[in-house]
Amino acid sequence: MDKNNNNPPIPSDFFLYKNSNGEVKVEIYIFNETVWLPQDKIAQLFGVDRSIVTEHLKNVYKSGELSKGVTCAIFAQVQIEGTGQVTRQIEFYNLDAILSVGYRVNSIQATQFGIWANSVLKEYLIKGGAMNDERLKNPQMLFGKDYFEEQLARIRDIRGNEQRFYQKITDIYS
Repeated sequence: MDKNNNNPPIPSDFFLYKNSNGEVKVEIYIFNETVWLPQDKIAQLFGVDRSIVTEHLKNVYKSGELSKGVTCAIFAQVQIEGTGQVTRQIEFYNLDAILSVGYRVNSIQATQFGIWANSVLKEYLIKGGAMNDERLKNPQMLFGKDYFEEQLARIRDIRGNEQRFYQKITDIYS
């Protein structure tokens, strides 16, 4: 997203993960079905100084791991400065960039984030999917829709395939 975007992402209060001390709360921004954060929020997420995030992002782009044109967008943000409002153009980074920085940062919070991300990936690989139980119990319109109905439809489709499988087995033995 190489261009400026005057339609800012929608802020959403959301817990990204739980660490051993409780929940780490970071205000995330939703746009084009992904998460976006400015550098200061990425730094807050991983418990490091913003300069560390800047350095890691520079290395991510320099190495070719990610393309800045795809993972970075500039959004207009209104800020209060003194007694007035000022609109600033701020770079936001998508989930791919956030994850890449998270695996490079050396901090307790980044390590805990990595442990959480790995556990979600492991659940996905072993069980064929990962579920956020709390979000399913208490739906939030994250990304502009509730995914519960979509998941129900997918489960029904899988169950339909099981019925065909069992029908084939009974056909063989009849």
